[in-house]
Amino acid sequence: MDILVSQIRRGIFSFWFLIVAAAVSALALTIYLYRFKFGGALSANSSDWSAFGTYIGGVFGPLISFLTLLAVLKTVYLQRELLNAQREEFDRMNLLQLEAFDSQQEQVARSDRDALTLQISAAQESAVRLVEIRINMHERDFDRQYDMSFRFREEVGDNMSEGNFNRLQGMIDHRDRARESVDLLSKVALDIAIANFSSVAGVRECLKESMLAVYAKLDAAYPGTQKQIL
Repeated sequence: MDILVSQIRRGIFSFWFLIVAAAVSALALTIYLYRFKFGGALSANSSDWSAFGTYIGGVFGPLISFLTLLAVLKTVYLQRELLNAQREEFDRMNLLQLEAFDSQQEQVARSDRDALTLQISAAQESAVRLVEIRINMHERDFDRQYDMSFRFREEVGDNMSEGNFNRLQGMIDHRDRARESVDLLSKVALDIAIANFSSVAGVRECLKESMLAVYAKLDAAYPGTQKQIL
């Protein structure tokens, strides 16, 4: 931009220099022609000077006016070129600023997306850990019921009365419920870990619905499960 402005200014100066040179040359040519035609001696007669002035004014005046008009038109043209160049430069700078602003907005949006992704990932990990806590609880319950049923069977031996049978069956049902709980909750943990969520609230809602569905299914198979566990 600075180079273009400098070039236009030099062009204006050069053109005015040519105009002045042309005017001086025209003046010199006018005087030369007058002296060539009417003699070169200076006259002491005022009428001669009046005639010379009329001659110079009649010949040189319109020429100067014409050259001045050309100079003005050229100056206006060059100034218009300068204004166009400045406008183009302004448009270019404005476009660069808009691109920079769009880039900043994209960076902000990308940062927000990255932050949201990290938050969702952390929520998924937390949800999986909560499910794993439940899984560990049911695994311990399974081991305990398995050992209890095994020892009870050894203690009772062949003396399997109806009461002992019902007690043993309760232990077995409790053990099976714990085993199925582990299986169902393991699937919930896997589903939450690999699912694509759009928000942290979505992770929490999925965890809540999945846990309620698991224990509703267990309660249907083993009545009283929700009352005992939840």
